[in-house]
Amino acid sequence: MIESIFAQNRKVPQQGVLVFRGGQEDGKTLVLPDGVTMIGRGPLNDINLDSETGVSRQHAGILKDERGFWVADLGSRNGTFVNGERVGNDPRLLRNFDRIDIGGVISGTQWVFLEEQASEKIDLSQLA
Repeated sequence: MIESIFAQNRKVPQQGVLVFRGGQEDGKTLVLPDGVTMIGRGPLNDINLDSETGVSRQHAGILKDERGFWVADLGSRNGTFVNGERVGNDPRLLRNFDRIDIGGVISGTQWVFLEEQASEKIDLSQLA
């Protein structure tokens, strides 16, 4: 009951940002576009993780629609995780400060998702 009240009053983010944590891209940010952002080690992905072990060719996708940003695993071997919980084929709605792991501990690739409202003035050192 109370969850549905919060869901109804939740402001839909106009913009989403991924903050890269760890690896060669540590600290970099990526503004998520409208539509689908494909993630994997294949050359046709929007986010190409070709040097990461444990990442499938088409590993995961992030979709922006009228309700917000969603992440889904695309049948990868090592999984996609949000805040430590494995995401299946059913998309999961992303919330501010969610931690996204691609390939689990095998790859070490992690991002923090930020909504437009919180991404303007944030100390990135607090996300570690």
